[in-house]
Amino acid sequence: MITELDINEINLARGTQIRATISEAAIQKYASLMETENGRNKFEPIIIFRDTDGELWIADGHHRVMAAIRLKLSTIHADIRAGSKADAIWEAARANSRNGVPLEKADIRKAIGMILAEMPDRSERMIAEVVGCAPSYVNKIKNQLLTCEHLNDPNTKPRETITGKDGKKYPARPIKSVSTKSKKMKAPPLPPVSAVSVPTDKHELSIQEELFSKTQPPEKKTNVSVDKRQAEWKQKEIDIFEIITKLMETINEWFDVAPSEYHDSFAERVRKRLNEILGNESYF
Repeated sequence: MITELDINEINLARGTQIRATISEAAIQKYASLMETENGRNKFEPIIIFRDTDGELWIADGHHRVMAAIRLKLSTIHADIRAGSKADAIWEAARANSRNGVPLEKADIRKAIGMILAEMPDRSERMIAEVVGCAPSYVNKIKNQLLTCEHLNDPNTKPRETITGKDGKKYPARPIKSVSTKSKKMKAPPLPPVSAVSVPTDKHELSIQEELFSKTQPPEKKTNVSVDKRQAEWKQKEIDIFEIITKLMETINEWFDVAPSEYHDSFAERVRKRLNEILGNESYF
């Protein structure tokens, strides 16, 4: 249903924005075009989904809504469809990958994560097609997310089936686990039995025992040390994920209370700071 929707009914902070950052340039461009009625009519209606409880979920048009808010417009042209939050996220990925501001790698990664969270039964090929990337990249992100989930909750079970584009159920790919193989130390060869002489006194006996002890493989000591190191980095990994989770919760709380005009500058400062920390390199 195409209608003029009250801007105040639209909540932009409901978790359907697939972009990692908001483009201030796009908002300014759209706002300049929306200053006249003729300019506003050139825009396609934003896409909104209304669920069975009457809740609205914006799928396509976050930048246009922000531009309209900046101009203090009271309404915006909207295409309201029946559907859930999951439907809005799926349509957001489909629409944003084909029009408007081009999706960057961070946007694609975020979109994949959101789809997997809301629709874990969708196949990698379906997600790749709607987002605009290779199925192998979807599988990579899925494995990373499921590994993180398993570290936080070891009792989580991987999905057994996925739903293909044809609507049929297929066996899901197994999660690729991180290799924890360690190289075992190879003990030096023992001297042949014939070469070992029988000690004739206590001094010679002590020397023989010392030499023999040095030829024994320290397997138990090495295994304990390796297991301890693995347990330490596993715990550190869990701690890091907990810190990231708390950080994202704090950032989301900031976006909820801070005025919208400060959102873009804050996101830009965060992006620059992360680039400084990572040295403009990607570790994922």
